[in-house]
Amino acid sequence: MSVYIIADHMITALGNSSRAHFDQLVAGNVGIHRQPVSGMPGLYSVSKVDSQQLELAARTLNGSGHYTRLEKLLLASMEQAAAQANINPADKETGIVLSSTKGNIELLEPEIGKGFAEERIHLSSTAQVVQDYFKNTDPPVTVCNACISGLMAIIVGARLIRLGRYKHVVVSGADLVSAFTISGFESLKALSPDRCRPFDKNRTGINLGEGCGTVILSAQPRENSIEVLGGSISNDANHISGPSRTGSGLQQAVKNALQEAGEPSVDYISAHGTATLYNDEMEAKAFHALGLSGVPLNSFKGYWGHTLGAAGLLETIVAGHSLRENTLIASAGYEECGVSQPLNMIEAPQEKPLQVCLKTSSGFGGCNGALVLKKHASG
Repeated sequence: MSVYIIADHMITALGNSSRAHFDQLVAGNVGIHRQPVSGMPGLYSVSKVDSQQLELAARTLNGSGHYTRLEKLLLASMEQAAAQANINPADKETGIVLSSTKGNIELLEPEIGKGFAEERIHLSSTAQVVQDYFKNTDPPVTVCNACISGLMAIIVGARLIRLGRYKHVVVSGADLVSAFTISGFESLKALSPDRCRPFDKNRTGINLGEGCGTVILSAQPRENSIEVLGGSISNDANHISGPSRTGSGLQQAVKNALQEAGEPSVDYISAHGTATLYNDEMEAKAFHALGLSGVPLNSFKGYWGHTLGAAGLLETIVAGHSLRENTLIASAGYEECGVSQPLNMIEAPQEKPLQVCLKTSSGFGGCNGALVLKKHASG
């Protein structure tokens, strides 16, 4: 059974719609700035959703519920995507899949957490808030698997449709910039003091970002749909935080995804591209081993940072719009190759006929994900 992305929505520092984001990316605008993070001293190069922008996005939320910042992101994005697709999330033939690596982790901070029950920090509570809001009969499936969570959530949603469980699945992922995430990545010496530079010789680490991405999956295509041809996840079990030095796990995920997709020719790769020393090198080795070094490639993390559980969703959405628009987006921050294998980095926006995109993700614990997307023939 075929599965299609029939609607999508994004919220990051760059805007409150997918169209706004795409226009910003084509123009080369970035949302990463040196700014304070609650509970942490000094300034950090991060991408944060403006609070007024979030309140504007959440202004249409029904009821008088007392929602956290993360819950507002999820509910506002899901509601707008569902309206765009003209589906009812309460319908018994509609499922919900949520993705997050940290959830309401900022509630650990006393000033933010006061007024919320202690259990609100758990992902199961977030899922309950979403289910109650949309009045869905089934509890959401919650995916929390490090930085591949967003991509994995799409794969899980697609599989639920192929199994005949639902006709539509709302897949949404969100994470926040918080003292917890900043201190964690700082302890690994992975944070860059400047804007990140994926795959570049002078990269110095990642920037963290926050946001939410939502896609509506369906068994029936619509105009301008993006077909989910194949998807796979793997684990190289190399290290608690470091990826396989050879890229073996990512190779396996990509091979399986392409096989499921029918071995199509890939026109474009949206890479994970965190701008850390080991991740970028691992991906370059994997793409070389797979014979994909010549395929145009970019990373979106130079625009809004690493959004953790939202990353796979946000980046898949923009990749889909690239296919629809036949437009490749420049990889922000890239100037000079900094990996051992050559890559065909996209250094400036360019128009090119596009049909198939390979989207990859990798994360702590050696997890890897790959998704193959195709522009639907009617699009």
